[in-house]
Amino acid sequence: MTSARRAPVELFFVETSHLAPADMEAFATPLDAAERARAARLPPLAQRDFVVAHGLARFALSRFRAQRPPPDWRFRQGPQGKPMPEDAGPLDFSLSHAEGLAVVAVSGCGAVGVDGEAVVAARASAQTAALLSGARELAAWTSLEGAARTALFFALWTLKESLLKAAGCGLAGDPRSICCALDPLRVVRHSLPARGQWMSWSMPLAGGFHIALSLDACALPHSLRAVPVRRPAELTAAGAAPADGLRLTPIPHRA
Repeated sequence: MTSARRAPVELFFVETSHLAPADMEAFATPLDAAERARAARLPPLAQRDFVVAHGLARFALSRFRAQRPPPDWRFRQGPQGKPMPEDAGPLDFSLSHAEGLAVVAVSGCGAVGVDGEAVVAARASAQTAALLSGARELAAWTSLEGAARTALFFALWTLKESLLKAAGCGLAGDPRSICCALDPLRVVRHSLPARGQWMSWSMPLAGGFHIALSLDACALPHSLRAVPVRRPAELTAAGAAPADGLRLTPIPHRA
């Protein structure tokens, strides 16, 4: 990574249950026929979150390429199914949607992965934790109780998913191949390929969600904030992310 060079990274999120019908329609407008067909096969709430996430991605990408309107973006699948924007040069993006949440990150400084999850205590079970944690992680997590246990479950889940997405592995990757220490949370070992330097951030959202972002960074990102979006019109002006975003916590990558 060339430390002297800085490049933009932007992260936007929408709490989809709060959208007005007109804003929901505005997010849906730029989707192509394939996206609409995929959305139509989903249950109503999942369809809402899918549509907003994919519409949000198009508006966010157009902030970086102002000459390309949101409907004009075309995508191809990477080796593990990660969507890649065509004719975008070094630009990369990642999206995630969960129950009531859509998240998009766009990066000009390396491959990016983002994950967002609804924090639901009942989902933070020992059985599910065993699918994403190694033995030491699982033992440390099991020693916790109550809200701390739930919060760490979703912090660990989103962190590992964001790393796998940035590496292009997606659902084909095994989260147990990424080893973390939990107090404080940090990445201590993994076998993911890198063209630059791995960097990660994480934060809870007040609405009952947790998000994480990871970069295979080939340049230093500008100050990274999670910016809430209520309507697509907020993203139509190119430039730096609004200053009122929420600052994410860096997650170290070290032993």
